[in-house]
Amino acid sequence: LSGVYYDVNETEYVLEVMRKFRLSYAVNDEEEFIPALCQRDSMPIAKTYAADKTTLEFRMTYDYLPDNVIHRLMVEMRQDLQLTDVWRTGALFRQPGTGLSAVVKSEGDVLRIFVRSENAMHNPNTYLCILKENIDRINRDMRLAEPYAEVVYKYDSGSECFDYEDLLAALHDGDETYRSKKLRRRIPILDILNQTGFKEEQ
Repeated sequence: LSGVYYDVNETEYVLEVMRKFRLSYAVNDEEEFIPALCQRDSMPIAKTYAADKTTLEFRMTYDYLPDNVIHRLMVEMRQDLQLTDVWRTGALFRQPGTGLSAVVKSEGDVLRIFVRSENAMHNPNTYLCILKENIDRINRDMRLAEPYAEVVYKYDSGSECFDYEDLLAALHDGDETYRSKKLRRRIPILDILNQTGFKEEQ
């Protein structure tokens, strides 16, 4: 605000409050990362991951998705956050030393997660599971209604979304396959779920 200034003590107090509520974090002694002040336009990396048929994709649709969900994820997973590929509604994350990376972005009330592995020794399911655990914890902390979760099952000629909870329920009931409307045949449930970090969750 024009004409408004803070002394050193006041500034430190404001920053501590912001950090407490996961609105920012200290990059170093002189810089503070504040997700809400990032540029609005998405980075090119977002389109790259969305178009890549080899990435795992998981969607979470909320009744209402506040910006603070993705902002808190940036702060809480700052050790993986790539500050060169961050925008107000999304970011690129890389897990050091594993070749695992992900783009997480919000589109309206939908949170989309794209995960990729560049190292055959590390399965992308592992990183997707970590991201989901962090997002679930943020949802609980913010007392948000549980989002509708979908698995995006990818195959050579396209993709199809499946209700995550329906798949889990079918598996629990002893079913081994689930009908694909697009492919017009039944698909092994584990083939679909194993694109979501399901093995690691078990």
